[in-house]
Amino acid sequence: MKQIFTKSIFLLVFMWFSTHTFAQDTIYVEQGLGTLNAAIDEHGGESVYKLKAGSWYGLNAIIEASDSTLGEGGSLTIIGEETDEMPAIIQVGNSLDGGVLPLIIRTFNDLTLKNLFFSDQDATGTVGASIIDIAAPAKIVMDNCVIDPAGQWYMIDGADPANGSKLFLTNNLFLRNGSMGGPNDPGYMGSNQWDTLYIENNTFVSSGQSLFVGARNRIPPNNFIWVNHNSFFWHDVWLGIPFNDLNYYMTNNLFHDVSIFSQLQAWVQFFPDPETNKLLSLANTDTLEYADGTLETLPSQRIKFWQRNLQYNSAGVKSIVDFAKNDSTVSPVFAIPMVWDADVPEDFISYTPEDTIPAISRENKIFNDDVNWPYMKYNNNFYDLDPQYNEAEIYTNSDRAGENAISWFKKYIWALPDIPEPIDWPSYNWDVDGWAGNDPAYYPEVWPRFDGTYTNPTLLTASTEELPLGDLNWFPEAKAKWEAHKDEITQHILSLNEEQYHIVETGVKQELNNTVFTVYPNPVHDVLSIKSVEKIKNIKIYSITGALHNIVNMKSNIGNDIDVSYLSSGVYILKVNFVEGGTFSAKITKE
Repeated sequence: MKQIFTKSIFLLVFMWFSTHTFAQDTIYVEQGLGTLNAAIDEHGGESVYKLKAGSWYGLNAIIEASDSTLGEGGSLTIIGEETDEMPAIIQVGNSLDGGVLPLIIRTFNDLTLKNLFFSDQDATGTVGASIIDIAAPAKIVMDNCVIDPAGQWYMIDGADPANGSKLFLTNNLFLRNGSMGGPNDPGYMGSNQWDTLYIENNTFVSSGQSLFVGARNRIPPNNFIWVNHNSFFWHDVWLGIPFNDLNYYMTNNLFHDVSIFSQLQAWVQFFPDPETNKLLSLANTDTLEYADGTLETLPSQRIKFWQRNLQYNSAGVKSIVDFAKNDSTVSPVFAIPMVWDADVPEDFISYTPEDTIPAISRENKIFNDDVNWPYMKYNNNFYDLDPQYNEAEIYTNSDRAGENAISWFKKYIWALPDIPEPIDWPSYNWDVDGWAGNDPAYYPEVWPRFDGTYTNPTLLTASTEELPLGDLNWFPEAKAKWEAHKDEITQHILSLNEEQYHIVETGVKQELNNTVFTVYPNPVHDVLSIKSVEKIKNIKIYSITGALHNIVNMKSNIGNDIDVSYLSSGVYILKVNFVEGGTFSAKITKE
């Protein structure tokens, strides 16, 4: 039964990617204010709207994707030109009274967005509420996009009208969601029930309370959630609030300073089992309760697979727990770990931990009960391993986050004297344009927006497939290797295999590199020649950020010339797949 179910989930997820067909007409939209609105109004849903990289597309109204604007059953597809520089920019507009529009897109129908930069901030610097409102069950695909800022409310919202929607987020960079003033900001994905929530190889920076929300005991529960190889920085409190999701895979992620705002035991009353579960966990889990009040039949068939994630709390974010530990006049607090087990560092709690904490943890008991919850597995996770980032500002921003959190607690929880009103919040929004002193009227300008690379050798091979934890787009050679073996890696995870998967490359890489495989000229201008004594099946061309540009099927048994004149100048990774099953990677420079 479980094997059949796992296989069907695998087919479901990848069917959405493999069967997407572009519309017949391609509309090239000129930059300017309202040009994208006008093009969609004129051509409807039987077109692909192509935007030029680096160009500005200001909105004069909310884009609506519905039968009335696209035609019956029409879907909306907007694709920016591929680039390693600033993508095509879609910026939120203003209403007739001058106020910022609450949305960028409202969709009733399927929606595909690729290679775009969404800025939910108008020319005065005012941030809008949300990026996308899902007004009916739909499939949303967002790939290789940047959103900054992501809005004051949920980045993607919907509530009950969006129940049953399918959302695929891949290879994106999302920055600045919520006001960041306190722990009660909204979050990224709204409170609707998801049929499929697929989140892979994204980076989330400076965000609100939750990654995805909804009622804690959501009925119906989320059906399938896949959160794999993502990086999270400075997240207020929660990842997933619902505790009864049916099929939930949280794997290979990097959590840096998530759960910035520590918790009070008094707040546990809002969650299940407050008498027996006095400390909350990120892997929020409990027995499923149906609408009629009955509980799920045990042994449970639900899956929760929480494997090979890192939770790193910086000294700045630990400061709130340290302050409460050293001041007996304030209430005890605790940081939220992945699961309260024996691996949780002592500095996650401001009072002396009791030996009974793992024993009373709801999640710890469930994950260690293979009789009643045989498909819920929590193992191979890490704490307190500093990734050793190449971007020094990450550590400075962590200090800002700690200052912000402890100020909030001093003022609003402990009511300590001499705290100014209102608090002058230290910003831990990753505001690269603001730091550069740019006028919001010309927002955005700074590129690149963020650097998530790191050098810790343990973490660089800690994932399921012995690759880096977190978003692999920061490590393009590892991303290319992962792409070449994605299907078998995914099956490995879906089968609930807790062991690392060793990628076996059957090609003769060293020999090819030296004698029998040639790529020339390099650097290349228009035509790249590929020569090999091994029979080549195809060649995939990736940007240095990991975005797939093209798949070239080889006409010759051993190789042929490839036209690369269409590529922008820059560095690219070639992934060569041989007929015999081997692979080879080469780096080229396009002039």
